[in-house]
Amino acid sequence: EFTQAELNTIIQHIDPIPLSTASLAQVHRATLRDGREVVLKVQHRGVASLMIQDMDNLQSILQIVARFEPDADFGPVIKEYNREVRKELDFRQEARNMEQIRNLLQNANVKAIVPRAIPDLVKERVMAMDFCPGFSIRDLNQLDHHNVDRDLLLKRVCQAWAVQMHVAGVFNADPHSGNILVSTDYHHHHQTDSPSSEKPDPSVPVLLDFGLTKRLDPNIKLAFARLMHASYETDVDAMIQSFDEMGLKMNRYDPFEDMAAMQRSFGSTVPQSQAKQVSKQKYAQYKERMKAMRNDQGIKKDQKLRNPVDAWPAELVFFGRVTNMLKGLCSRLEVQHPYLQTMALAARKTLRESIPLDQQATQVIYPSSEKQIQTRLQARLVEAIKDLDKNNEMVGLQLCVIQNGTQVANIAAGCLGTADSRPVTPETLFNIFSVGKAFLTIGILRLLQEGKIELDEPVAKYWPAFGAAGKSKVTV
Repeated sequence: EFTQAELNTIIQHIDPIPLSTASLAQVHRATLRDGREVVLKVQHRGVASLMIQDMDNLQSILQIVARFEPDADFGPVIKEYNREVRKELDFRQEARNMEQIRNLLQNANVKAIVPRAIPDLVKERVMAMDFCPGFSIRDLNQLDHHNVDRDLLLKRVCQAWAVQMHVAGVFNADPHSGNILVSTDYHHHHQTDSPSSEKPDPSVPVLLDFGLTKRLDPNIKLAFARLMHASYETDVDAMIQSFDEMGLKMNRYDPFEDMAAMQRSFGSTVPQSQAKQVSKQKYAQYKERMKAMRNDQGIKKDQKLRNPVDAWPAELVFFGRVTNMLKGLCSRLEVQHPYLQTMALAARKTLRESIPLDQQATQVIYPSSEKQIQTRLQARLVEAIKDLDKNNEMVGLQLCVIQNGTQVANIAAGCLGTADSRPVTPETLFNIFSVGKAFLTIGILRLLQEGKIELDEPVAKYWPAFGAAGKSKVTV
């Protein structure tokens, strides 16, 4: 990749003993002529052709398996993986990935280090990047020795992937705990993140290896963001919408079971010391679910259950890999992290920004509300609602007060949801399930007590419009 003259001009020394070796490449420490310490990532000779041949062979094997076992048809998945993994072979693309994700994390205020590539030392099969001193995140002794806050460290790691997946739709899709270090370069932290007067921060992750970086289609990114946020908010309707958007097709309609499955999959992590007990409980619950499903499908104990999924998006394989790695890492480090919450908060930003600007709420109180009624109560309520919004204690509301037949307050304020930035208007309809029945019943009973209505009289006598479309004889 380089001529000897280029190497002599730029590089002073290369350590012949690699820092680490993987299937695709190995990395060596090196020193540049200007004194900078760097890492050289060098691709193994001939590995590109071997990898492509292996992927083609795997695709052929899975096609044969799918003929005999249709439920094991992973063709779309391996096709997607095959397309993405070839990008790993070009280190110039990896350098661009690193630059994009480093800027992304910086703009999102996520404290994590992504090494910088050295522009003059980036070729198709060789790349030089900053040397970032640190130790493996899996080294429990070093974590304790450096007084690392494990909760804070894992929070930053999970936030880094949440922003990649759900804000940018560009993420490291081949995560491995071996490619996450804990930085020991405290001077670097001060330069990039905080004033020099602050104390050293020993809990900053270093994220490595962005060869396999997945870029989601904007619609798929929005669908996965909606799935995460819906699971966190237990919003069944939004979850079903996300299934449709991403192409996840179920062959049975059981949205509440689907919601429970999502919350189990993406819920809080379990520390390793508690994993055995929790695993027993989950297995018992799993057997109960399987028993119920067999009863529903009329299947005997020794018969195979029907797969509830007819089709699923190929991107799900990368999504699953990230989830398994992050949750597994939290467990190993004895950290109980609210994984779903972290993902949902990043997803919420994407969902809110997906609303066109001309449809987003521009102020807390819907404009017609403040001008409609001029009473002391209205003015007090407007100020109270603004305080609620300022303290982040409300999402959206409608409020109406009628005294002696006259409206003394009528306000619409806020947004339609935590992830829906459209305004609540006086015409907005809210699903309040059966709450309205209670108020209606109380109101009717009071009118009866006061002798203002009779049970055997037509409703249309009191409410003429109700008598339309053949309902004139319906009684109270």
